[in-house]
Amino acid sequence: MRLKLYERAIYGLLCGRIEALIPVCKTYADYLWAYTSCYIEQEIHYILIRAHEHELTDIEKHRVLSDHGLENRQLRMPSIFDEILAG
Repeated sequence: MRLKLYERAIYGLLCGRIEALIPVCKTYADYLWAYTSCYIEQEIHYILIRAHEHELTDIEKHRVLSDHGLENRQLRMPSIFDEILAG
């Protein structure tokens, strides 16, 4: 069971999904690293999608922008500190 928790965290980090990383964070530094890493991953993904969106079909655009929440990205640097301090 523990391996699956860390395995989910690794995949979550690679996809920019903070929900998968939170269960393995223990210290303030862990949380800060997790949130910041996911934020950077989401920003990179967003930039790549926007740079190549003219190559996507309408169906692909809808799938990518809807499934990954690129239109409404959750993580922002100011909110990262608010969430860490609140938790």
